Amino acid sequence: MVPQSTLSQLRRIVAQWPSTPQEQKEAAKRFIGLLQGQAKEAAGVEDTDPLDASEEFLKKPPEDLLENLSRNLPPPSFLSRMQQQSPGSLDPFFPFSTRRVPEVRGFIDQRGSLLGGLWHVLNYFTYYKMKMRAGVIGRTGLFEVIKELGENSGQVRLHLVGHSMGAIVCTLACKKLVEAGSDFKPSSLTLLQGAFTHYGFGKDVNVKGITDGPYRVIVEKDAVAGPIAVTFSENDDALHVFYAIAQRLAGDIVRPLFIGDKNDPYGAIGANGSQKTPEAEEIALDTSPKVYPFAKGSVYSLNGKRAIQNHGDVRNEAIAAALLSAAESR
Repeated sequence: MVPQSTLSQLRRIVAQWPSTPQEQKEAAKRFIGLLQGQAKEAAGVEDTDPLDASEEFLKKPPEDLLENLSRNLPPPSFLSRMQQQSPGSLDPFFPFSTRRVPEVRGFIDQRGSLLGGLWHVLNYFTYYKMKMRAGVIGRTGLFEVIKELGENSGQVRLHLVGHSMGAIVCTLACKKLVEAGSDFKPSSLTLLQGAFTHYGFGKDVNVKGITDGPYRVIVEKDAVAGPIAVTFSENDDALHVFYAIAQRLAGDIVRPLFIGDKNDPYGAIGANGSQKTPEAEEIALDTSPKVYPFAKGSVYSLNGKRAIQNHGDVRNEAIAAALLSAAESR
């Protein structure tokens, strides 16, 4: 949790926002510095990921992050839907919020601002904290539960399903089972709009100094007895927006077409499916219930552009059919 004293300081900076450009820069640097301090206190070795800009967030001087966040960035084509519905959300995981902050322009109208940049970095910090919590729960809590279940329950079949940050929880638990030398294997792993890198299961990724994806060992060591199914959708603006923020933080600005898509080093698996994964097969997620021929040892990227309309749209017949197919595949 963020200490109340830190929250009070953050509120005070925004409430007393100065009028001159130089004073605004100094206030913004204090704001970012406070968030960086909180992130560094909570960070662990397994919590930094070069593919989501967390290292840049922790290590870059506040003034550099401020420069990156305040620059103009032409919006990619996929944001046209957001522009039609509602601009200026404070939370990238709820991109069509009715809350309005006039200074938050960011990706919508191409006019960067210092205060808008602060809201973007606050969004990122919120994601970063949730990601760290998901990591702790996955490699300690869920891992221990699964390990004990495997040791004491014989041939029980366990199907893991995780949505958004829950995808991190389930995937890290599987990775930890491999690292601990456990003989127990979950029967299937289904990730719904996962909020981690689309190179998670990748091989020979060779992006930003990374050879293989952070969860590659799950595929190579057959940590899951049955299939790994991953849903993704071009309609998941939440994941697209977050990764655009990550790109700004890192300072890696590429052509607008590539922001958050499969060619972006910061793309999300819930936005683009499993990339650079030799075992992965892309299948269209049908809007009508059907049985999918999932096989053991395979990774399936289920394209939900017709069946999944937003980040939280995972309670429908199409998703239910995919879950049932994964559960019945072994």
